Amino acid sequence: MKYLRLCPALLLLLLVGCMVGPRYQKPPVPVTPAYKEPLPDSF
Repeated sequence: MKYLRLCPALLLLLLVGCMVGPRYQKPPVPVTPAYKEPLPDSF
């Protein structure tokens, strides 16, 4: 019965742990046109 009391606490810690940290955004990376693949005709 001790485990039934721990389950909500562990779930809460898991959910709160996912919310901690900075909001990461990927920096834009320029791609040169020479490396881009041309689109197929049937696209």
